[in-house]
Amino acid sequence: MAFASWNIETFIESQDQSQKPHVAIFPGFGSGHHIPLLELAKRLTLYHGFSVTFFTAKWMDGSPHHTLPSSSGDMIRFIELLDVQIKGDHAEMNIFVRMPLLLEKAIILVQDALTSFSFPVCTFIIDFFGTPMLDVASKLEIPCYIFSTSRASLLYIMLYLPTLVHNIEISFKYVDFLIEV
Repeated sequence: MAFASWNIETFIESQDQSQKPHVAIFPGFGSGHHIPLLELAKRLTLYHGFSVTFFTAKWMDGSPHHTLPSSSGDMIRFIELLDVQIKGDHAEMNIFVRMPLLLEKAIILVQDALTSFSFPVCTFIIDFFGTPMLDVASKLEIPCYIFSTSRASLLYIMLYLPTLVHNIEISFKYVDFLIEV
């Protein structure tokens, strides 16, 4: 297939696997985002009977399939997305500028992969930085969840931020008073 390389060593397709509910996971950038989602994938397979597809890419700066413990069995498949190119000098680009550009280019790759499976995907789990993939899940009518490993206080602030933006009439950079949260 043109969109990914399939790692056969970590996935053995069998008759019972097609009967298991299947979850697709798209992590963010770096091992700090890959490892918690990989642990979730392992727990979904070992304790809840799911099969899992875990997306990786060289441009994500992580290679979790090299650290997968053998106890996870054969129920996690890794799909390495093809390299995506962005215009300009991306080596000098700030990661927070480069990330959305790479994710935007990867949307079609992930969509193609999800539609090519011979089994239905019951859930799509993404990292907080993978929100462009929400559109893919919506288009394919797959329930999508954002997995956040942050502290509850950060999650609260992130969820409360739209209310703050609505209630404070000036830009935050011009605020010279304490904001009550």
